[in-house]
This record gives sequence, structure tokens and C-alpha cells, in this order.
Amino acid sequence: IAWMAGEPVVDTQAVYVRSSEGLIAMDRLTGKIQWSRLFDRQTDGRRSIDARRAFPDDINRSPPDAANLQNAPVITELHRDAVTTRMTSDALRLFAVCDTGETPAGSFEFEPFHRLQRRGNLLASSMRELMAIEKSTGRRLWSVGGAPLEAQFGNELSRAWFAGPPAVFGNQLFGLVEQDDAHWLVCLRSETGEVVWKLMLAFPDTDIFQDAARQLDASLPLVADGLIWTRTNDGWLIAVDALTRSVIWTRRMTSGPPRAARVRNLRGGQIQLQPPPEFRECWRPEGMHLKSDTLLVTGPEGHQILMLNPLTGSVRRRTSPEAANLILWVDDESIFVSSPQKIQRLQRDNFDVVWATRLTTAGVVPTGPATRFDDHLLVPLSDGSVEVIRYSDGQLTENIPGLRPEFSAGGLKGVGDAIVSYGPNHIGLLSRSSVATPHAPDPIQQAGALVVAGQFAEAQAILAGFTPTSDQAETTRQLLYRIAIALTLKDTANSNEHLQQAARHARSSLENAVVLFLKFETIAEINADQIVELLRAAPEVLHIELPNREEIRSHLTGPVAAHPFRRSDTDAVSDFHPAQPLRRFFLQVLEQHLVAAEPTLSSPWIDALKQISDEDLLSIGRSTPAVRDELLRRANEAINAGNPAEITLHLLLQARQCENQIHLDASAPSAADATAADVEQNFSESFDRFVRCLTANAGSAELPLKPHPAALDLMDVLQFEVLPIREASNAPDPGRLLAEQWSTWKDQSYTAIPVNPVTTGTQLQRNKRRLLPCCGEDRFLSAWDWSAFTDPSVLAARSLLRSTEPIFTIDRGMFDPLSSGEDGTILRCGSVLLIRNSNGLTAVSIIDQQVLWGRRNQDPLEEEPKQITAGRQLFSGFTTDLSAWQDVFNQDLRICGHSDRWVCIQSSTQVEMVDLLTGQNLWSLKIPAKTQLAFATESCVFLSPRTSGSGREPLEAVTCLNRIDGTPRESTISPEQLQQTVLATEDELVVWESPGAETGAASLNWINSTTGAIRHRLPLTNMLNCQFMDVRTLVSMTGTGEFEVIDLLTTEKQVVRFVAESVSDTTPKEKTTPDYLVNSVVVADPLNYYVLPVPRQRTRKAMEMISATGEHNLFAVGREVRAIDRTSGDLRWIYEARENTAVWFEPAAHPVLLLLDSTPRKKKVNAPPLFAFPGLVAHDEYRTTVTALSRNSGTILFEHKVTSRFPGPGLEFIVTPQQILDLQAYGNRVRFIPSTAPATLP
Repeated sequence: IAWMAGEPVVDTQAVYVRSSEGLIAMDRLTGKIQWSRLFDRQTDGRRSIDARRAFPDDINRSPPDAANLQNAPVITELHRDAVTTRMTSDALRLFAVCDTGETPAGSFEFEPFHRLQRRGNLLASSMRELMAIEKSTGRRLWSVGGAPLEAQFGNELSRAWFAGPPAVFGNQLFGLVEQDDAHWLVCLRSETGEVVWKLMLAFPDTDIFQDAARQLDASLPLVADGLIWTRTNDGWLIAVDALTRSVIWTRRMTSGPPRAARVRNLRGGQIQLQPPPEFRECWRPEGMHLKSDTLLVTGPEGHQILMLNPLTGSVRRRTSPEAANLILWVDDESIFVSSPQKIQRLQRDNFDVVWATRLTTAGVVPTGPATRFDDHLLVPLSDGSVEVIRYSDGQLTENIPGLRPEFSAGGLKGVGDAIVSYGPNHIGLLSRSSVATPHAPDPIQQAGALVVAGQFAEAQAILAGFTPTSDQAETTRQLLYRIAIALTLKDTANSNEHLQQAARHARSSLENAVVLFLKFETIAEINADQIVELLRAAPEVLHIELPNREEIRSHLTGPVAAHPFRRSDTDAVSDFHPAQPLRRFFLQVLEQHLVAAEPTLSSPWIDALKQISDEDLLSIGRSTPAVRDELLRRANEAINAGNPAEITLHLLLQARQCENQIHLDASAPSAADATAADVEQNFSESFDRFVRCLTANAGSAELPLKPHPAALDLMDVLQFEVLPIREASNAPDPGRLLAEQWSTWKDQSYTAIPVNPVTTGTQLQRNKRRLLPCCGEDRFLSAWDWSAFTDPSVLAARSLLRSTEPIFTIDRGMFDPLSSGEDGTILRCGSVLLIRNSNGLTAVSIIDQQVLWGRRNQDPLEEEPKQITAGRQLFSGFTTDLSAWQDVFNQDLRICGHSDRWVCIQSSTQVEMVDLLTGQNLWSLKIPAKTQLAFATESCVFLSPRTSGSGREPLEAVTCLNRIDGTPRESTISPEQLQQTVLATEDELVVWESPGAETGAASLNWINSTTGAIRHRLPLTNMLNCQFMDVRTLVSMTGTGEFEVIDLLTTEKQVVRFVAESVSDTTPKEKTTPDYLVNSVVVADPLNYYVLPVPRQRTRKAMEMISATGEHNLFAVGREVRAIDRTSGDLRWIYEARENTAVWFEPAAHPVLLLLDSTPRKKKVNAPPLFAFPGLVAHDEYRTTVTALSRNSGTILFEHKVTSRFPGPGLEFIVTPQQILDLQAYGNRVRFIPSTAPATLP
């Protein structure tokens, strides 16, 4: 029995069934037809039956005639045509593909296919369209596709062949279509059917109207984690990045081209056909499944189940061809597969067989998908019965006969407390349990009503003697748990008994966390040993975040039936009560006793401090001498044991931070100063011993994973940041060293040598993601070229100072935020690197050479693609609503502040204070979606309400929280100041002050976050406009021919003159900025500052067309490029730029600067088409001139012209130590060698 190609769509109200000619909606409870709709408009002869494929008149027909039955129209429609029989849906709409009744022969270009219609039903003679149907009425909302005439009315998908209904993700649809002899991935808006974007994927070998096999094969895309996986109906599996709209990888799922047959046409010639394969070769097309880092796909050959790496497409495992291979059911743990007589349960992660069960009834086979409830699997059989199989061990527990028609295909679909049974000739609703006695009270409903009313004891009495059915067990357990936790607080006399009941009914980590909290609350006088025992609970329980004590008690004892701590984003959060992990409740008790126990060094609480874990010790917020001494003791023990790990360094850093806080809180400053000097000396010695131990391990030959030289470079930089006694002038300066290396560059002429492309496939795939330092002056990050690779999945760094060293890599793991997405940025917080891109945030340890933790963006598909050109926005007045500020400081997953031990992260709905080492929240705060802006200093976290844009409404009060625990505190910062805050640094806010009547000029103020006092004021005299060079550097362009480079962290200012002073006989000395240089972008490298005049709007738009991948760091230029020496401040050179020119600042710094001059060029009328890359949509050619300049002198080293079709992927430039220049631009590779170089190259 062949399985059905389609299945119904079921929601809470109705069951929607795709019939042979339309769609029927039936009430889910009664089966009454709500509405029906016909939308397959048939053409003459479409359903005609060829005599060779008709049903036999008797049983004595020959075997060849019996084999032709599989191509009969009825069989094809029910069991093979997965394109028109499948549907997808969202909450309001159904999406289905149907026939239009219009032949492709309506236009001249389809005339050859019109001649093939005499071949019967093997080829469809009607075009397809995608329709959206309203669930409630059956009304057609919109349609796309259809005949060529539709193109005249704005239908971009006219003449497109839809390879199945689209995948639904939010308010977008993703589907595969074939149009213009190519496969396209199309993104549509579900409300209107409007095309959002299209991406060309591949080219089929034969046209869809000549390929009967591909006409029946559906594509079922899968969308998750910002990626889209789709298979084509000619055997390709393709992964696409939904954000950058580019192909990540492709995989051929078939071993060879499809079999072809040749038939003679009316004139005696031969035409190639693709007949449908036999049933044993096609069966039911299965959807893909994604779990964690594994993609499960059913192969088209032999129906093997493949386990693929979703980021690379490589096969990890596959099932044996002899094994059961039809999928009955898939869940998070297992895959249930079937052969005619055997059912197996396989582990999802390794395909190991958990159990195998043989069906006992002879001549009976499974007929379709199964469903699961509780610990049983229900399998539909061909005799109309349902086999009940125990989930855990595969035992056949029961066979229920007569639930379905005999010898009918179809399957079962679990929906809530019922099961829908479907097939080609029936649809039914099955009950999972017996119906209760009419008019008998339902104990569950009674108990639930009493819980809502707050009568917990009465609800417990009703459920005391109640025995639930299998489908009532979970609801009953939740009620019993809810009752037990409430009675624990209300019935204090029997609290221990109620707490034991709550622990017995607890299942999830959240439920167990509430039980542990109640155990903690019901202890009358808690001691140190009990706190230590509570802190030894499971980490997943201790990490659960709970509100404050009063709110917890209110929720647990209040008349609420739902879970007490699950609230939606729309709940009121105006009070700004932070949540904190359960661990913090226990640590707060330890902190309180440590403060009181300091005078008596034999206190048991100090002994308890030695028994908790390192993570718990680092999470203690109160700074006491006992905590400081314990931190230093553990750090010194680890160093003495030869273990200079990341956690050892954080123990040292936390001890120093603890001592600083003790010194600030000391009542006797003189005694505190003496103690602080001793602690500082101890800390300095421990830090030096840590560095020496790390250096010794790096040179050891016995360690399996030795510290990388990059870790030693990091410590060289870090010691000058954490040890004030070290002279900052002795700190490493990679910018100066790079400038010295570049000064040895010798300008010379070059000879171009073409190089064959290294890629042989038709699809260019981008494997490398560039990572730009957020701060260009960071003394560690600026010495390395950072990037991320998807295959293999590693973080890579290449030393710019030691070019001969191999690349340093760190395995990033699977499906962390950097495994996909666009280029990102990298920020250093002490010893931890924070890497951020459109998909999320990742913390990396260079010392441990591993990923520490990660955060994902909530919805990466909603992100807008990054702007292609990197032209910075200029401003003369500042508020946090400026897009120039938002572009630099990132509004999607924003870092609000950080130190070497913590980082504050803001998403659209919450603010999190995160431990840098573990990634665990110290506390978090829900905020109204996109209405607050957070800034975090060492002492405070400020929440500023965003303005509406009009500026007329009065600003709301500032919310100020304690940085350590999130408790409210008094704010000394006004709402107006917070609206003009540029940056939070250490314990200060950098605030922009608008020009006033007294000052006459804008200024930057460094304000203490706790006292509100201004420590430093920097006037922006003669300022014309400003721009952010990076997150810590502001550039102020003045009207006197100078610009000021301001370090927002140190308040240092450098004045750079970029306009030569002019002196004449009649006028005094002038210092003015020319008009064309007033609006200029300033960019820096280790050698120069570059002044780039902003071009006209039309030119900027033209430059945005250079690349659609967003991979280039391009700056559009108007008129000229000026280079000023960073050391001397002298004008180094000026280059006169052509129109439509952009400067490419390659992140991997080298002494060559590239300029791109790109202009469109119309194709000639009779010119043959160029090769089409994946993702190409433009029909014009682009001629790009790549010009290489010496950064030292501005000398032109070479010019190379290349013609490409928009948008050509790939632009790469490498300078070797031998001064050989390798350029790869838009599919062209050229090597430039010095003219004096020897003929034989290394």
C-alpha cells in the first residue's frame, strides 16, 4: 500500500482536507462541513486516461500492464503528487498550490512544449499558482504565479512552477520555485503574497515541463536559527543564510543524473523524456528535521535516513539500506521507522537501535505516519486497526480493530486530547480516553476552579481519591504541584509534608527551583552547613531566575491557576523588579553572615566559604576581607599546581576588585591604605607568577593543549591595565610596530599574471566571516586579524606582527551565534573576547582556547541586512536617538557596559547582568519592548526611557539600579543627561552637553555615576560636525582646517591638521576648512589618518551597488583621498579620485590601500549572456577598476579592470612577505609580482 502524498491541516477549530479538486473545512469536534472551495481549474484532457495506464479489466493482464498502474491519474494524484496535495498554514491562512487551467503554450517561447501534450498524463499541461485561503471563510486572499499574462499586472512569479507549498516562519513564507530555467528560493509576505526577495540556487538539467518525475516531487523547506534548508526536485540539498541571502553550502543527494527515455515525435525525431520512477524508488517525500546541531534528511535513493551537519552539509551518519526506512514518528529523542513487518526506534543523535518490534499479524503493514501519547505509539495498519506500542521498550500492548477503513492509506495525527485519523477516503476524530459519565462533575475542573479561588486545601481534598486517565495525568500533576507549594506557605504546621509532596510532583528545573526555594524559606534558623548543601544542588536548578521574596510568596499563595512565574512580554513591568538566580538567594545569606563574622575568624561561615565552588565564590557580591583572602588563596593554589586557567585569572581579578571596594567603604582611610598596599603587592606578585606559569606551560612539550603565544601577548597587555604600578608607556603598541614595518615598504612596478580560479563548482560559497575590532586602538586585538570560519567551525586569528606564524584557531562548537550570519565585531573585556554579529554574542577565552558561552538574538530573520558601504553618519547635535550612535553601539543585542569581570547586555525585552566567565546571569530585568535604553557603570545601571521623536513630551524619571544585585537606588543623573549619554566607562558616564548661552560650544562631560559630579569637561571648539570612529573614539571636524581625535575612555585629545596653512601678502594667515571637506569621513590605520569627502547622494547610491553581500568595508569618496601621518601630523599625500570610487579598508592591515571604481555598463543587444552566479538578479554588467595605492607615498602600484554581473561575490586581497600581491575580484584572480622578482616563485 503506497502512502498518501499529503495530509490534513488541523488547528483548534477545524480540520482542513485537500481533496482532488479543492479544499474542505470541517468542524473539529462535530465533523460538520464549514465550507468547501473548488480551485483546481482543469484543462481539457488533463485527467484523461491513456489506454496503456488504465486499470485492468480482469486479473489476467500481463505484468507490464500491471506495472503501469502506478502512473494512473488516480494513483498519481493521491500517492505521488506531493506538490498539490500538501498544505501549510499559519494562524489565519492556508497556503496551497493548485492548477490554474492555463497552459504554458500561451506564449511563443512555450510553443515547443505544446507539441508534447499528446503524450498523455505523464506531463502536466497546466501551470501552477500559490494561493492563500482564509481559514474562517474559505475566501481566497491572494495568489501568485500563473500564466505569462500575469507579469503585466506586477506578478513577479508569473510562469513560475511552485515545487510545493511554502514553509511558514513568522509573517514570511519561504518556498522553492522554478522560473526562467532556474531554481529560485523565494521569500513572500504571508499577508499579501508580495515578493520580499529571491535568490537563484541552481539550474536543472531539463525543463520542468519536460520532466514528469520532477513535476510530482515536492520541496519542503525548513527554516530555523536564521538558516533555510531546501531540497530541489532534481536532487540538490541547499542551505541558505536568511539574513545575508546567500548560499552557505550545497549537496548532491543523488549519485547520478536521472534516467532518460527517448520517444519519437510526430516528425520522426526523438525527444528526451524523464518518466516517473517506480514506487519503490520514490515513496512519500519526508520533511527535514532539525535537532540541536543535526539535520535529518531522507535520501531519495534507497530511502536512507542521513544525519547531516547543518552548517556544512557533510554526512555524519546514515542508516543501512537494508534497515527499516519509512519514518513513522520523530521527536526530540528518537526516530521511529518501519519496514513491512518491523518497527524500530532509533536514537536521533547516533541512529543506534533502541528496540525493534515485529508485527504479529500476517499480511498487515503500516499505512502512514503514527502518533504518540504518553508512553505509547499508535501505528495505523492496513487492516483498519491501530497497533499500540510501548514507547520505552517496544512491547505490543494492544491492537484496537475497526477504527479505520480496511486497506486504506493515511495516518494518525495527535491534536491536543484527540487524534485525527485520515486517509484518501475518510477523515475522523478519535478519542484518547473514555467519555466521562454525563452530568458527572469533573474533578480536574473542580480542583482548578478552587485553585483559581485560592481554596487550595479544598482542591487537595477533591483530588485525593481521584485516579486520572493517561491524558489527564499531566494536568493532575500540575494541579497537585500547584496546591502543594501553596499549602507549604499557608499550612505552616504541616509545611514539611506539603514540601515533600511538591518535590514528588516537580518535573522541570523551574518547579524544582521553587521547591528548593521553599525548603530554604521554611528553615527557621539556617546554618552554614545548610547553605553549603543548598548550593550543591543541580546547576540547572540554581540558575533558574526568580523574583524577590515578597513577589514569590504573593504568586505562590495567590489565586492564580497558571504557573506563578510564567508571564508574557505584555505584562506590566513598570515597577522594574529584577529577577535573580536561585543561587543568589543562598549567597546573600552567606554574605550577610560573613559581614557579621569578620571579627571572629573562627566563624563557621568563614569555613563555609572554603567549601563552595569557584563559580559561587566569584558570584559573591559583598566585598569583605574574608572573601578577598579566599579568592587569593584559591588563585595561588591553582598557580602553584601549574594550572594558569581562565578561572584562575578571574579569581585574581575578583580579589583585586574586592579590595578596591573594601578601600572605598573603609571608615578609617589611613588603615585601609596600609592594608591596600599590602594587598596590591600580593596581587602583583600573584599576577606575575601566573604569567610565568603560563609562559612555562607554553614551552612545555608534555601538555596536550599548550597555551598559545596569543595568550602571552594578552597577558603583556593586561598587566598594564590591572597593575597601576606598571608604567603605561611600556605597554605593547602594535600600531607603532606595524607602522615601522610598513615604513620599510618599497614602492615598485608590478607585472600581472592571471591565475585560474580555485573553485570548480557553479556556486561560490563564502566560508569566512570577518571580525572587526570594536576599538581600533585596543593593544591586543589590533595586533591580530580576526575571522570566523563555518567549515571547519573555528574562530581564527592571524598575527599581523609575526606574519610567518601559523593561524591560531579555536573550535567554536556547533550552532553558536557565529556559526552563521554576516561579518561581526570583536570586543575585549579584560581577558575575555566578546564576538558579536547579527545572530548573537559569543564569549571566548584565549587562555583556555575555548568558547565560554553565547547569547542569541531573539529573531535574526527580522534583522535588516547590513549596509554595504561603511560611510559613517555625521552629526552636530547628539541624542541616543541618532542613527549614527545606534549603528556604532548596536541596538539588537547591545553591550551597555563592561569590566574585566562582568558585562551588561540589553536585548529588546530585558537587561542582563552577566558573569563574563560563566555566562550566567547575576540578575536580569524585564523591560517593555524597545522602550528603555540601559547604561551600566561599576556602581549603577541606568534605564533611560526612549523619546517618541517629537521631543515635546516630558521625560520620565530615570531608573537607577545597583550594579551588583539590581536593587533600586537613588539616581544623581537627570533624564536629559541620560538622553545625551554617549558611553558608560568604568564608574562614569560620558555625556554630550549641547551649546549653551554661557559656553557657546558643545562639550563632552565625564560625570561620576554615583555622585553626579563632573570630573572633566572637554569643549568642542569650532566644531562643524562629529563622527564615531569606533566605540571609544570620537572625531570632531572643526572649521579651522583641523580635526580632533578624542578618546572617550581616557579623555585624551589629539589635534590633527589636514588643511595646509596659506599665507598671502594682503590677507593674514588663514586656517579654514574648504567647503568640499566640511562633510568628510575620517578613517585611521596604524600609519595614517585618511580624510574622505562625502560624495553626492547619487554617487553614494551607486557605490551601494558594488556588493550585495555586505562583506566589504567600503567608504564612498568624493573628489579626493587625503592621508595625514599619525605620528608627525604632516600631510603625507593626496589622491584625486574619480566618480563612483570607494576606498576598501581591508581588516587585515597591510601597506597597500585599494580603491574600487565601479560603473554599470549596458549589455550589447546581441551579446551572449554572461555566466550567472547564484543570487544574481541584475541584467547589467559592471566594470570595476581596482587601484592599489601605497599607504606610505600614495603611489599607484597597479590598476586592474574587471567586468562582472551585479552582484559578483568575492573580493580578497593578500600581500605576501615577498611583496607579491594576490587579488581576487568578482570571480577573477590575478597575481602581481615585482618586475624585478625572479622568474621562479616560491
